[in-house]
Amino acid sequence: IGAEALWTNREERQALRALGESMARTHAFEELETLLFRQGRRVFPFLTGMDPGAKADFLRLEEEIKKRLLEWEAVLKPEEVNLARDIEQLHAQILTVGNQVFALYESGKRFEAFLVADRELQKRLLPALSVKVREVHAAARKYSLEQAYARLEEIFRTEQRVLLLVLGLSLALGVAASVLISRSLSRPLRELKSAMEVVGQGRLDHPIAVGSKDEIGTLAQAFSEMKGNLKQSHEAMARLNSGSSAVVRLTTS
Repeated sequence: IGAEALWTNREERQALRALGESMARTHAFEELETLLFRQGRRVFPFLTGMDPGAKADFLRLEEEIKKRLLEWEAVLKPEEVNLARDIEQLHAQILTVGNQVFALYESGKRFEAFLVADRELQKRLLPALSVKVREVHAAARKYSLEQAYARLEEIFRTEQRVLLLVLGLSLALGVAASVLISRSLSRPLRELKSAMEVVGQGRLDHPIAVGSKDEIGTLAQAFSEMKGNLKQSHEAMARLNSGSSAVVRLTTS
């Protein structure tokens, strides 16, 4: 039971560690997701003139996004790499369209810049990014959370089987031990009973074996002493009868 408990504890720690790694991957992607949407939306405040620093913010976010992408990809599983490539492609397109919009706007083609931003960013790339983000979160649940929980359930089922096996073996060993103990107790009792029957038939010379120092051995010892006393009494009576017979013969003579 102790070995099984140690094994279960080790397996549970590994499953929980995997779950923790999954949560870390999810957290890393959530930070990346926020930066990607923020970068894509910084184009519109620049076009409306509401935030003159929006372009600088757009370009500054690029370095941070690259850093977060590398961190996220470093903890991905092999089956999740394709999702990272899709995110990278969408990010590259958002960057390209953003620079194109800035160039059109600064060259005086503001209406064309608005059209490109609306068509490419607002209606195509940002919705596509939303769809891909949902796919990434679904994959995280499938590949990480569900697998971790499935592993924990498997550990619990294995633990139940092992405990049932241990219980069955314990019961079997208990029954076997009971049988052996019963036999070890009944054998000297049968031997003592057999010896008492022989002595009861008058064979006072029959030996009484005392093989233990427990209650049965004490009983055998007491019976042996009783048999010895009985033998001495019979011998004394035999000598008395022999003497009486001799006196009778002399008197008759």
